[in-house]
Amino acid sequence: MSEEKQKNIRIPKAKNPDQYRTYTKIALTKNPKSMYIQIKVSWVPRTFSRVGPRGYERCEYTEIKARKDLYRAILLKKERFKLIVHYLQHVPYEGLGYIQDWADERGFHLTKTALYKDDIHFPELSEFDLLIVLGGPMNIDQTDEYPWLKQEKEFISRAIHSGKKVLGICMGSQLTATALGARVSKNAFEEVGWHEVKMRETRIPGLPASFKAMQWHGDTFDLPEDCIWLAESEACSNQAFLYDDRVIGLQFHLEFTEEIVSKVAESETPSKGQYVQSLEEIAEGRHYFQQSKRLVSCFLDYLNQ
Repeated sequence: MSEEKQKNIRIPKAKNPDQYRTYTKIALTKNPKSMYIQIKVSWVPRTFSRVGPRGYERCEYTEIKARKDLYRAILLKKERFKLIVHYLQHVPYEGLGYIQDWADERGFHLTKTALYKDDIHFPELSEFDLLIVLGGPMNIDQTDEYPWLKQEKEFISRAIHSGKKVLGICMGSQLTATALGARVSKNAFEEVGWHEVKMRETRIPGLPASFKAMQWHGDTFDLPEDCIWLAESEACSNQAFLYDDRVIGLQFHLEFTEEIVSKVAESETPSKGQYVQSLEEIAEGRHYFQQSKRLVSCFLDYLNQ
């Protein structure tokens, strides 16, 4: 580039010191905390590439200031990854399922806390946009057997009260309800298999008035104060709730794939009961899986609007 063009570059002052970071590395790499770029070049244009989940993305910066071999950059547009989704997984066999498909199809970035591993790390609240709390076979009060439950409850509570969007599923919905001050207790019936869920509210676009959903639980949550009661079933009244238009609790498993159901069945043996289906009955309802995939997207898209 000519010296004349370099002289004509306008470098405005940074009004907010939090808007910039100093970068000292030569390589073009992703900073996992800020999702910014680390750069070192002799001249930097006002628009350059940043590493994103799908490759390189274009970003515009309002300040590029040379100081020896350090460069500072300020985002002109606060654009980064479309959405960063963090999820809490309690057991190895209950993963994201159809939620993984939803995130992949939209190019969203996924991060994870594996609570079944020895090295448990909860991210900073600034490092994600949407929190998903998955299910598990344990009771939410088994803190002696699962000490990380105390940390998890605190983390979910902080996420909700900081304004984050949250989706809790099955045990995750119970943890979410608890974070909102509601009580969790034993349900009158164990509910396992494909059971009809009836919607009480129609504010989630794309949902039918009723549908068959995979159930696998024995506990239930009370409805948190100031929430909207979204759904119910014959065996369990409180099937879903919406709080502050950004927190959803689902007692049922729309994320379950056929593979996940098989693994859950191998690991967890429910007692017999009026609302407990056999493995053969569950297998007969495999045509409901594609409907589940579509419906879980409706709830997630609502949170992402």
